[in-house]
Amino acid sequence: MNVSRTLTAVARWLTASAFLIHGIEQVVDPGPGRIESARAIHTPRPELAVRLNGSVMVFAGLMLALGYRPRTGAAVLAASMMPTTLAGHPYWHLDTGQESDSRAEMRIHFIKNASLTGALVLIALSAAARPSGTADRVLLAAGRSPADISQRTKGRKA
Repeated sequence: MNVSRTLTAVARWLTASAFLIHGIEQVVDPGPGRIESARAIHTPRPELAVRLNGSVMVFAGLMLALGYRPRTGAAVLAASMMPTTLAGHPYWHLDTGQESDSRAEMRIHFIKNASLTGALVLIALSAAARPSGTADRVLLAAGRSPADISQRTKGRKA
């Protein structure tokens, strides 16, 4: 067993887990807070936008977790994080004279999301983000040969 491939697969699942969990939550119940945040940045049809964002998070999170074009999945997640972070955690709009609990909490989430976005960009640019074999096993279970797929996609980048 290749330790590096195993750790890469585990890291992809760990990174994707937040997007899978929060994406499902957004699709099932967007919640008034998320809808209000979307409305605050003048998003048309904010409830639909929140649900669509959740769907993107689930789809791209699965791409990353399963190793099916993980670099593409990471790039999509990074792109979706920017507006989500700016809309959901605008701590700079709160009173700067006092470090209130809500402002501090919002700032922590903003920094966490910015850090996660940086990690996603690194994954998107990394040659080490190659599939771990999970995608190959899914293709084999579906009756398709990974070699056939790789011949048809030869030269394409993830």
